[in-house]
Amino acid sequence: MHFNLNRTGQKTIALMNSLRQNNISCFMMDKISKALEFSNSQNIPNVIFIGEDEVKKKKFKLRDMKTGKEQMLSEKELLESFEKKAI
Repeated sequence: MHFNLNRTGQKTIALMNSLRQNNISCFMMDKISKALEFSNSQNIPNVIFIGEDEVKKKKFKLRDMKTGKEQMLSEKELLESFEKKAI
């Protein structure tokens, strides 16, 4: 799992802690283009974008790196999404 940090550090760290407590590996980077390039090179299946709008809406953009499909999900929905993928 990969994160983009954009003036949303506290929420990003809180979400990362929640994901890690659920055994979901994650890290963050500050440049979107480098993050996407790195994620592709490492075959990382998903990227979460957290910006000011996402924090305000309490929904986070999840991108499937294989299909390019993006979804806006709450923290609970993110966790449920990863639980389904693990099955």
